[in-house]
Amino acid sequence: MYRRAIAPSILMDVSELRIEYMRWSGTQNERQLVNRLFETPSSYCQWESYHAGLMRTVGSDSTRKGQLVTMRRLRFQLIHRQALFEFLRENSVTGRQRKALFDVLHSTQDYAKAVVAEHARFLQSNSSLYCADHLAYSIMRDLRFSSGLERYRKSYLEYFGHHCNWILAESAGREFTLQCLIPDLKKDLKQQQRELLSLPAPVRPLPH
Repeated sequence: MYRRAIAPSILMDVSELRIEYMRWSGTQNERQLVNRLFETPSSYCQWESYHAGLMRTVGSDSTRKGQLVTMRRLRFQLIHRQALFEFLRENSVTGRQRKALFDVLHSTQDYAKAVVAEHARFLQSNSSLYCADHLAYSIMRDLRFSSGLERYRKSYLEYFGHHCNWILAESAGREFTLQCLIPDLKKDLKQQQRELLSLPAPVRPLPH
């Protein structure tokens, strides 16, 4: 295992270059999401501050192996963090149904502010995940984890989708017949996490 740790400033520099690249050369969906950060100076500054904090967390470990494990955990967290708005967007959840979800999943009583905050969270998390994926794949060379993470993401969104549909069914006074699947899906996610986190570290990451 190559042991030299990566400085937080390098992690941030590479991230900003990646965001700039995706802004112009990513897929249509990537460009659309990333460019939302540039709609106002404040939205980009807020993401920059948020992401810099993440990179300081990764960079705070003095070994490459420790940084690798922290980056793996971070990528799980970013998938979780964007799941609610991903569900709303993919399923076109609006009106009373959307409010029912926020009533359960958000502690705040201010629904309008909660929606705005969740959307900002979604944009920030997506952009940071783009950067984290690039850093893990191209700099840390964590290829096996990166490959397995896509399966985890699909499994997590399936689990979270069932959880949200259960909330919506209860709010409408209906039975959710797939409720029985949720514990097993959650158990499977925990197992996938353990397996992915236990993958051996790459031997020869690319130089940076």
